Amino acid sequence: MFGMRWMKQAIPARRRVIPLHDEELAFATGRGASRAGTSRHKDDWLAGLAAYKAMILEGLEVVLVVIALERAAA
Repeated sequence: MFGMRWMKQAIPARRRVIPLHDEELAFATGRGASRAGTSRHKDDWLAGLAAYKAMILEGLEVVLVVIALERAAA
């Protein structure tokens, strides 16, 4: 189902029925905003915190698996 949604958008773009996404314009506007000191995403710290918590939980999961395997082998 995920691929079908993408396909519905890709076919008209390929036929030039709808305009293609201009990557150079998107890059230029994003770069201009970052140089001006304004962030388009004001909640970047929240995303960083979520990524950090996910990393900590993943590490904890590995430790628990190693301990469980060690106890099972003993």
